[in-house]
Amino acid sequence: MEVPQANPPLTEGSVTVTEPVTQRILVVDDSATARMLVEGLLRDAQFETFAVSDGAAALAAFETFRPDLVVLDINMPGMDGLEVCRRIRATDAGRALPVLFLTGDERPQTQAEAITAGGDDLIRKPSLQGQLLIRVRSLLRIRQLHAALEQESASLRALQASQEGLFRFIVHDLKTPLQGILTGAELVARDEHMAPENLRLATLIQKSALQMERMVQDILVVCRQGRLTPLPQVFDLRTVLQEWLDELASSVARRKIKLLNEVPSEVVIEADLNLVRRCVLNLLDNAIKYGPSQNEIRVEATLEPEDCRLTITDQGPGIPEDMRDRIFDPFARLDRDASLARISSGLGLAFCREVALAHGGRIWAEPGEPQGSTFILTLPLPRKPA
Repeated sequence: MEVPQANPPLTEGSVTVTEPVTQRILVVDDSATARMLVEGLLRDAQFETFAVSDGAAALAAFETFRPDLVVLDINMPGMDGLEVCRRIRATDAGRALPVLFLTGDERPQTQAEAITAGGDDLIRKPSLQGQLLIRVRSLLRIRQLHAALEQESASLRALQASQEGLFRFIVHDLKTPLQGILTGAELVARDEHMAPENLRLATLIQKSALQMERMVQDILVVCRQGRLTPLPQVFDLRTVLQEWLDELASSVARRKIKLLNEVPSEVVIEADLNLVRRCVLNLLDNAIKYGPSQNEIRVEATLEPEDCRLTITDQGPGIPEDMRDRIFDPFARLDRDASLARISSGLGLAFCREVALAHGGRIWAEPGEPQGSTFILTLPLPRKPA
């Protein structure tokens, strides 16, 4: 028996156009009566069908007929329907193909066997006429939705790859002029005869350029996805934290935000000082930017048996529970009322996660008390002498 071929795409100039076709259903049953009944029901419903009587013929027809769905008998001589289904599922084209089993087997375990083999649904032959079209249309609809979802997912992956590539080009082009700004600001700030107001502006330019440099570095790290190689050193966390808080003092003074260093003096960690600094400054920038004026941002640390737990607590609008993991993804965004919008810069928190992972630690967010958010970062303790 000649198997109908799937309609090939038509080529018009440089554009390929696929003709709309009726959905195609492969019918497999060793009973000629059952094949005729199923084909008749499906053709009356405007489906295109092709019927075969055994498993080997079914596999051959699957390759050439390219069905949108298979209606498959279970009990057949030679290769049974369960094995046919398993072999179809083992192919790329058959992974998402709907398979509807038909059987006259009344054993309770038959349905479990069908599902284990990869089937999507099962109809007992006595109830065939009443259920066939309902089940077929339902499975085809699920397949269409699955295909649409796969296409959307592929488009999003392509868009993300394009976006990351664009950021790499932008970063490359930004590095040279940014270095020029930094060098110029440093030279101007050294002028001992400069008026105090001009000196303040030069210092502000220098700090802003340093912040931009940190953002550029974040972009590079996140787009490379975890290529950080820490250079660990032992340092006193409270001491270096105070230096970092002093860097931010002028930017928070006019909003009357208090930065509280509540890290105990005995907390010593072994980590990459530069990476931890950038991570903590990102978290503090986040708390400052999205928190209200005249609030407190507390930085605390506790020593655990295996690591140090650094916490940064703000009094901002907080983070919804369903977003507390997603905010560490690149370009994550929280949509809120404009007056309370807490929107990630897109890469700062993603960079923080890379720093945590590079040190073998974790970072996560919890709700603050009575409001706000607490970010927790685990960092390694100094290694004990062997």
